[in-house]
Amino acid sequence: LEPEQIESRFEAAGMPEYYQMICGAVRESAGQAAIWAGDYIEPLFHAVSAGRTREGDEAHPYLASVVAKEDEGAGGYLTRQGMTREELKKRLEEGLNALGEHPDLENLEEERILEEIQIVKRDSAGYVETVQIGAETYSGDAVRYALGVPSPAFSLEEDGDEIRCVTYGRGHGYGLSQYGAGLMAENGSSAEEILKHYFKNIQIVSE
Repeated sequence: LEPEQIESRFEAAGMPEYYQMICGAVRESAGQAAIWAGDYIEPLFHAVSAGRTREGDEAHPYLASVVAKEDEGAGGYLTRQGMTREELKKRLEEGLNALGEHPDLENLEEERILEEIQIVKRDSAGYVETVQIGAETYSGDAVRYALGVPSPAFSLEEDGDEIRCVTYGRGHGYGLSQYGAGLMAENGSSAEEILKHYFKNIQIVSE
């Protein structure tokens, strides 16, 4: 990308400094690759974890679940969104339909909608994996998308006449936390040390 393209995407103050930092990182890591079991890793990352990063699945066994309490100090770590029961039902219907889930929520009573939404399973890092809505089940990622919240580490609670969605972290929670990695770099950790903190049993090789 050209500097103008990057600036238009980030629209951040201090863009020249960010651009030089990106260029420096690219130069310093040129020719290096992260390998696990003889193949390239998928270097997943997110903005801020929910206090712990998520364990990888069979396709990503190198993703470590690491304690990341420092992420709790990040801006946007905790968000709260209030919505009416009518709005909650509408978000779920429209969002899940957009994902091709075709939910049948017509018979859900808005007055009892909170009772109809059950978080069935969370992973060890606190991220929602499975949600039951009425008689159907959906992934935590799908419901996160439908609700329009920043992370799958969410909960729903009654707040007077509204429903409040409380969310921790920003992003899917897998791999490297950009906020935590930034703190490690400020404290003197090398790029290799940071990568090996978030990705277990990997090798950094020159090609």
